[in-house]
Amino acid sequence: MPLPLNPLTFPFAGSRLIEASAGTGKTFTIALLYVRLVLGHGTEPLMPPQILVTTFTEAAADELRERIRARLFEASRMFSDADLDGDDPLLNALKIAFATSEERLAAAQHLEMAANWMDEAAIFTIHGWCQRMLNEHAFHSRALFEQTVRTSLTPVVDQAVQDYWRHFVYALPPEQALAMANLLGGPAALAHKLSGLLARDGAPLFVDGVSVDPAALDFFAMVDEIAELDTQAQQAEQNARQAWSQNAETLKDAWLPIMSALNGNSHKTLSKLTDFSTLWDSLDLWAQTGESLPIDVFKFLTQPKFNKKLERPFHPALAVFSAWPVAMEAARHGREQSAIRLL
Repeated sequence: MPLPLNPLTFPFAGSRLIEASAGTGKTFTIALLYVRLVLGHGTEPLMPPQILVTTFTEAAADELRERIRARLFEASRMFSDADLDGDDPLLNALKIAFATSEERLAAAQHLEMAANWMDEAAIFTIHGWCQRMLNEHAFHSRALFEQTVRTSLTPVVDQAVQDYWRHFVYALPPEQALAMANLLGGPAALAHKLSGLLARDGAPLFVDGVSVDPAALDFFAMVDEIAELDTQAQQAEQNARQAWSQNAETLKDAWLPIMSALNGNSHKTLSKLTDFSTLWDSLDLWAQTGESLPIDVFKFLTQPKFNKKLERPFHPALAVFSAWPVAMEAARHGREQSAIRLL
């Protein structure tokens, strides 16, 4: 059960967890505990190099050092003058714990010495303390005597992803390498996707409500599946090109009578045309050269919509056109699900 913290009776032996929200006096309390440690109140007297304090940022460490130094000087002045009572009831109570004038004078000298020694206080950021320990114990830990502490994983992740891509993806057969590129988008995109997952710190990943077991993933089977879906999408587009090349004139004849009824919401650009020669030219060029279709032309070819509940005319080639976006969506969905499972 949580107990209220009393800085004057707080035990120094063992491990203690202190929970405090913003603005509740954490730095004030740490400074008073530091004074007690220096005085040996409840423990052996210590000096700043013997008291480790860690925090998160350099700015916080600098502020803490100055606040503790000021607190030590304040306590030293109070202990050196028997008649001086400060505004801090906690320091006053701590002073009373030293009964004789000799004890208070010795404590005042010890506090002043500690305050003057604060430049060598063991107050560090967490990574700063780790670096110091590695440097001081490099021989025993078999580490380099000079090391750089990285405060960001971004350069490390970027290098690891580039090495992975160079050693594994470039070595794949062309079809699998292309599927891998389509799946992950390249080294930079992979590093970006990993950044969020690294923050999960081993938390389980769920896809469609089902927990993903990385050990159960067959990577090459997954890549082969994506390659097969991509091949099917490419084949579906090739079939659509061939269907247009073989049936262009009969399709134009079937469509022209109802082109004026194109739905303006679904085909904003095409519905405003009075001469559809540019539309036919785009389709002819696409079929002959393999260039990408403008999005509005693609939608017209594969899923045309007409006003007044008119339906597109019947033609055997239209089913081939409709199969193309279905294959594209299957490939897109397959890549998306595989990427989630892979990452």
